[in-house]
Amino acid sequence: MELSLVQSITAPVSSSLFGYQVSISGSVMLISAPSQNIDGKSNTGAVHAYEYGGSSWSHSQAFGNEQLNAQFGLAMDMDGDKMLATTTTSGTYDCEAWN
Repeated sequence: MELSLVQSITAPVSSSLFGYQVSISGSVMLISAPSQNIDGKSNTGAVHAYEYGGSSWSHSQAFGNEQLNAQFGLAMDMDGDKMLATTTTSGTYDCEAWN
C-alpha cells in the first residue's frame, strides 16, 4: 500500500496537546486535546470531531469536561457513533461514555 498526504489538520487551539489521541470510524475522526483551556480554566481538555466530506476533513464540533485540570481526552477511543474518554477529577481517573 502506498500512502500520500491528503490534508494537514492544524490545532484549533495552541498548547493543547492536540493530537494526543486520535480515533477514526467511517467518515468521523476524533482528535483529543487534553491540555486545552476552556473558559479560562487550565487543562480542562477537549475532543474535536471532524467529518470527511469526500475530499477533505472539516471540524464539526468540540466537546469536553469543563472542570479545572480534568484533562478530558487523555485517553479515548470510538466505535461507530460511541466514544469513551478519560477525565481526571480529584486525582482519580474516570471514564465518560458519549454517543
